[in-house]
Amino acid sequence: MKTTTPFLSKLALAVTLCGPSAAYADTVFKPGLFVRQTQHWDSTTNSFLPGAEEGEGDGCWQVESVGAGEVKMKLVSGVFKPWWADSAIEIGTSDTWFDNEVYQEANPGAAPLSQLRKIFTPVESCG
Repeated sequence: MKTTTPFLSKLALAVTLCGPSAAYADTVFKPGLFVRQTQHWDSTTNSFLPGAEEGEGDGCWQVESVGAGEVKMKLVSGVFKPWWADSAIEIGTSDTWFDNEVYQEANPGAAPLSQLRKIFTPVESCG
């Protein structure tokens, strides 16, 4: 009898990565993981809203290292031009990410990286 376990495993992974609740699950960062921004934190409402900030949604990142309060990631593909930058960040650039001060002040009991865990979603690859 032929088993369908590999198919079911792949299907479960696809549902996890692409399902509607996946965008709102807390991401567990680990080296090698590919992620994209799928939400952003709004300081006016102190809540997470769907979609990345303008200019940031195309960027696909690979986690390089994870610390207690920071995640170092490398831009692997896409255009990433945050509001504060004069030009897009170059592919291959590494940056250290952490929960911003405004988020921390509005959410004093939040665990470290809780903002990042909500705004980034794992993807299978950045290809």
